[in-house]
Amino acid sequence: CEVFGAYGWDVTLQKMKAVTDWLFSRGVNRLLLSSFYFTMEGDWQFEIPPSLFYQNTLWRYLPNYTDYVQRLSFILSGGRNVTPIAMLYPNKNVQAVLTPLDEKLADQVDSAFIGLSNFLLSHQLDFDYLDEETLNKVEIKQVEDKVILRLNQNDFWIDYELLLLPLTKIIDEAALQSINNFYKRGGKIIAYGNLPQLSLEGVDLKNAVNKIWRDPAGANTNENGGMAFFNKSNLDSIYSIIESCLIADLRLEPPNKNISFIHKIKDGLDIYFISNNDSVPVKTNISFSNIGTPQIWNAEDGTIANAAQFHREDDRTILPLRLDRFGSLLIVFDQNEANIPHVIKSNMNIKQLEVKGDSLFVCASPIGDGENFFVLSWQGKEFEKKLFATPPEKIDLADFWNFTPADNSFPAEIRSAGTWTEEQTIKQPDGATKAPAHPYFSGTGIYSQRLHLDKSLLKENRKFMLEAGQINDIIEVWLNGKKVGERCWLPFSFDITNYLKAGENEIKLVITNTPANNYMLKHQQYRLGENWGKIVPSGLMEKVKISIYQSFNIVFVNKE
Repeated sequence: CEVFGAYGWDVTLQKMKAVTDWLFSRGVNRLLLSSFYFTMEGDWQFEIPPSLFYQNTLWRYLPNYTDYVQRLSFILSGGRNVTPIAMLYPNKNVQAVLTPLDEKLADQVDSAFIGLSNFLLSHQLDFDYLDEETLNKVEIKQVEDKVILRLNQNDFWIDYELLLLPLTKIIDEAALQSINNFYKRGGKIIAYGNLPQLSLEGVDLKNAVNKIWRDPAGANTNENGGMAFFNKSNLDSIYSIIESCLIADLRLEPPNKNISFIHKIKDGLDIYFISNNDSVPVKTNISFSNIGTPQIWNAEDGTIANAAQFHREDDRTILPLRLDRFGSLLIVFDQNEANIPHVIKSNMNIKQLEVKGDSLFVCASPIGDGENFFVLSWQGKEFEKKLFATPPEKIDLADFWNFTPADNSFPAEIRSAGTWTEEQTIKQPDGATKAPAHPYFSGTGIYSQRLHLDKSLLKENRKFMLEAGQINDIIEVWLNGKKVGERCWLPFSFDITNYLKAGENEIKLVITNTPANNYMLKHQQYRLGENWGKIVPSGLMEKVKISIYQSFNIVFVNKE
């Protein structure tokens, strides 16, 4: 998929990642980034921006994004899609009813098609579109106790257990015969909106349709277990029918309509890519129809770790799912992996489980104060551990920052949280000071201050997290002259435990925005009407705090 052409100069790496996650969870597995211009002279700066080349302020951070995409592309390319639902793509239906003078019937088909597609996606029901020519090529197979449509493609196959027909009034006769054969062999079919009525040649299909849907108001069945349903307009009823026909590959409890996923089988691994398509964090439980050993594959840094917490119930594996705004996750099941130690349930943050000899080391942090616990499964036994924790301590950093543009384009000043594109009045103990607005500044701003840390706070088993809230748009954190890390998208939080010292600490936040503000100086309408120049809020947008978490290291010893 070609992406990010005509997104404007204000496109961020965070937005690029969010769009990428949405595309990859829909089945895209390779991207072509639009536009790397050799020059910004003349009108090129307004030619379908942005250019992602060296002229862009985001250029030096682009490898964070491209490395992420490369890992996802490699993992999600090849293999076999697990997609139990096929939906008939009604292109011939639309062509047959569309006329230059009246688009109403075509719009009805299109609306039902889009509505049904979005409904399935919002309920984590994955599907493929099959046009009529493809439907005529699929094989009908008996696999164990299921009758499926098998599509062979490039030396691998996809099996469909259920066929959906969205508002299909006009259909190819051969396609209807394929549908009838699927039903007679024991297949499951749902027609939504209306039943087929005519062939492409105008032949009445009533008799052929009645062989499948004898009773449109009810469930039609045959001696081979075939089932055919008709639903006029109730999408919730369709969901109930689908639940009765299929074992859900993935479930959320509680449900969340903003979660998308794709499931592939590749090299003996079941790979699930899961993305949150919303600006609200997700906290739910995710249940898989899979009993392999779950691993977390981090496409941001390439690391792999066994899932620390999960449990099995009714031949399903259930994990807690925590995703930030527009966050994503790769969960991979290894069917050959032996059973590993894991936490069954807990109200703590389980960070690491490691077996050394006959001992198991558990590193955990409380989420709340009071009694915290976890139940551990290891070598066929269950162990419960209870711990009392105090609430996390917080250090609110002073909202007075020394602010300097990296290019020295204007003098250093004092600023507080909030966009550098607007004037600020900063109240200090010795009076108030003003910071001017910099609406056209695109580049890097450096925020710095000193923090005095009492030695008593630097106890063992404590973790210090610097939490910057919202950043527009990229942040590097430096502590006492050492780089802690950089983040191009949420969450903008950093583990600074190993960089702190007793006494004075120098904190430096290096924040870079997009080129959009700079191009507001070159205000221009593109020939199609887009205004590519914008003044976009930039810099440190929220107050910064340091949260201090307790960290417990517990050892279990196998005495056998």
